[in-house]
Parts: sequence; structure tokens; C-alpha cells
Amino acid sequence: MRNIIILLIVLFSGFGCKTSVIVSDFKTQSILNDKSKQAEDTVIRNFIAPYSEKLAKVMGEVVIKSDMPLERALPESEMTNCIADIFKQSCSNFAADLDSKPSPDVAYINYFSIRANFPKGDVTLGNLFEAFPFENTIVLLQVSGENMMKFADITAKRGGDCVSGIKLTINDKDEVVEFLINGKPVDKEKYYWVATSDYIANGGDNMTMFQEPKTRIDTDHRVRDLFVSAMRDMNKSGNILSGKLDGRISYEQ
Repeated sequence: MRNIIILLIVLFSGFGCKTSVIVSDFKTQSILNDKSKQAEDTVIRNFIAPYSEKLAKVMGEVVIKSDMPLERALPESEMTNCIADIFKQSCSNFAADLDSKPSPDVAYINYFSIRANFPKGDVTLGNLFEAFPFENTIVLLQVSGENMMKFADITAKRGGDCVSGIKLTINDKDEVVEFLINGKPVDKEKYYWVATSDYIANGGDNMTMFQEPKTRIDTDHRVRDLFVSAMRDMNKSGNILSGKLDGRISYEQ
């Protein structure tokens, strides 16, 4: 007991005698990140060179060719329409092998997740990684017509998006004038299959209406991998990338 008391006295004495540190001066130095003013570290360069060359070779693979530059734009664009249509068709093919065989009525990839355009000519694996840098996986959702209307409202307020299977007309107040799925007015009592990413299915990008579907089918297939596989198959069949504007999302005239 005596030893414990002595130990406590020593500890509290130490705290009580703690010296304060006062900063009286300091100096700073800027280190320029400019290769013209800094000598190249040849050791590091030589170390990473083999890996860099191998990566460049892999990413340089021509996956498919495009007959035009494909660039993102709203309310719709050649690129977003092309991507959404490929996604919808590929997810339909993928879903056909599932037990429930859910056929997607709508395919949706949020516009802001597409981070790069495609050039005219060779579209490489590197281009696909730049356009789809995230590790999102494919999810199939069975969503009520009522929630699809909420999706349309958000899409209208954003001035468009990357989607296939719908026709959406917007007025000058960013309100929905007409919303069709598979060419028919949306029935709020009906359920529709939506192919999208796990990010969106989890309510990302404010798409909270997708968080409580009637049915949810998660897969371990990445969205990017689906595009790589689909475009490789297209290339082998002699097809090329080509986009067009078809009025799927448009403003009222």
C-alpha cells in the first residue's frame, strides 16, 4: 500500500512540474515539385520502369474502335446513350442466366460516375479504366412505378442523365412532362426491373428511392468489366462504337 502511495505522489509531482514549450520562431522552406528544377531520381525511375512498361502495354490494348469522338453531355449525348444501351443489353444477357431471369426494363449509370470521354478511332483498355475508375458492381432491382417516377423527377431536375429504356420530356422548369418506360406511360402500381450499380442501389447520388426495392439481386460482376467484355465481343464481331441522339431525354419544345 505504501509503495502505491509513493508511486502516485511521484506521478502527480511529474504532472505538476511539466515544462511548457513556447515557440519563439519558425522557418519554412518550399520544395518545388517541378522536374525542370529537380534532378530526376534515376534509381526510382529504373526500379519502376519494368512495371510501367508492362502496365502501358496492358492498358494499350485496343478493345474496340469508335467512328466518332464520344463525349458526355446533358440532357443526353452520343456517349451516354451508347454506354447506357450497351449496359442494358449486356445486363439482359447476363440476367438471362439467372434463375429468376429478370429482364431489365431500364439501365442506369449515373452521369457523374463517367469520368472520361472516348476518342475517335482506337478505344483502349486504358480509356475504359479512365471512364470507369470505380469498382462498382452490377445490381438488379425490382422497383415500383411510384419510385420510378421519383427517379424521373430527380433526373429532370438534374437536366438529364445516362439511361436506357426510357423517354423523358422535361419543361423549362425542370419538371417531368412525359415519362415512358418501354414506350408506355409508367404505371405507379407496376414493378420495373432496373440494372444499375451497387452505389446507386445503396442510395448514392441521392437516389434513395432505390434503397427499398421489391427484389434486389447483387452480383460480384464489376460494371467496368461488363463494358470491357461487351466491347471486346463487339470488336470480334466486327462492330464499332457509334452513338446517336434519339430524344430519350429532351426538353419540351
